[in-house]
Amino acid sequence: MKRIQLLGALGAVVSCLTFAVPGVGGGTAEDFVTAEVAVRTAEQAEAVRQAGVGEVRELGKTVTVEVPAEHIEFLRQHGMDVDHLERFVEITLAPLESGETSSGPDGAGAPRRALLPPGLGDIVFCYVHDDCNNDDGSGDGYCDDFFYPPICDCSWGDHTCPNESLCLDRSPSERSCYIPKDRYLSFYPRSVGVYHSYYVYLLASLYHPDAGGMSAYVGTPDQVTGIAGLEPAPVGRYWSSVDVHVGGCLISPSSIYWVFAWDGVELSDPLILATTTQPEPKYWGDAVGMFDGSKYTPPNGVVNYDDIQAAVKYFIAGGVGSGIPHLWQVDLAPQVPDQVLNFTDIQKLVDAFKSEYYPYGNASDPCAP
Repeated sequence: MKRIQLLGALGAVVSCLTFAVPGVGGGTAEDFVTAEVAVRTAEQAEAVRQAGVGEVRELGKTVTVEVPAEHIEFLRQHGMDVDHLERFVEITLAPLESGETSSGPDGAGAPRRALLPPGLGDIVFCYVHDDCNNDDGSGDGYCDDFFYPPICDCSWGDHTCPNESLCLDRSPSERSCYIPKDRYLSFYPRSVGVYHSYYVYLLASLYHPDAGGMSAYVGTPDQVTGIAGLEPAPVGRYWSSVDVHVGGCLISPSSIYWVFAWDGVELSDPLILATTTQPEPKYWGDAVGMFDGSKYTPPNGVVNYDDIQAAVKYFIAGGVGSGIPHLWQVDLAPQVPDQVLNFTDIQKLVDAFKSEYYPYGNASDPCAP
């Protein structure tokens, strides 16, 4: 990520993009997607030099920069088209608002690795399918290469894990998968003992394609639920190592985000998180999967009675008891989720089941009235 963050000072214009991804079909995570950038000012030329991607001897010329292919492939896996990819590269080269540096909203300096990025929160443990023999013939001892893409294949009981590309542990016996939501992101703090805040940055959104680059800070989480809102200014605190579930108007379905730790001087490397992908032919509302007799499985790409029933169960039980979903799975309304499950949330799920479009924001701003 060093190249991306240093290049954030460019503010340059992307003039040509190449979306050949060497990482697909046998490459490595070190592969890069290239983009040619027009360098127009002396400040941009100096940023290119400091980033170590070349010398610019004449302004107005282009320089080739690189973006990790794993990030581009992540967008592809979540239904983003070429327009979103182009916007992603532009944002990557200028990841913060005008006048800010790539190292943080208020200061300068290279990213400091001592400040750890957040980790994935709210995960389920997934196990390989019974017919997997721990080796698909590739010689690496793992059984997932045969299923590529997605990156790894796993199941939770009798159910396929969601977002296989987010599996954390590629060992033959056990894997962990992040559970996506429509209106919340989940992570756990790792820089425990360091006074810092968390910074959420929108990379791309299916329903807000021109909103890339919007950002906010994670608020103080509820001590019981771990649910937090979004704030316009940093909320510095000593965080405990428990899951944080952040919701707000900026968090919308079929979107991808960076989450940074921020200590007032520097940003950590980002954690990439996505909300639930579009449950075609519907648009949103894939809150849960099916009920397996004891619990709801993760979102399964379908909006049906299970999703509505999950919200009704939570409402009737008051959020207490076994066999009900978490609040952050079914709290979908209003535009800024209110951390309450009521008839409005249930109605929104009914509307989603009826194929109504995501009702909040517009193409350029998910927070617009």
